[in-house]
This record gives sequence, structure tokens and C-alpha cells, in this order.
Amino acid sequence: MNDMMNLVINQIVIKLNYRDDWNEFIDIYSNTILLGLTIN
Repeated sequence: MNDMMNLVINQIVIKLNYRDDWNEFIDIYSNTILLGLTIN
């Protein structure tokens, strides 16, 4: 679980470094929450 979350967070950071697309960020963040709930 922690490794998975770290991977996802790293991907979010990488995307934010290259693009200031907050809509995309929100989509990724929402998917991350859903993924976390599914894993739990």
C-alpha cells in the first residue's frame, strides 16, 4: 500500500513539475483516492 501510494505521489509530482494543469492534477488525485479506497 505505501509503495503504491509513493509511486502515485511521485507521478503526481512529476506531472506538476512539467505541467501546470490543475484539472489533470485533480483527476489524478481523485483517482488516487478511489484507488486507495479500493485497496483498503
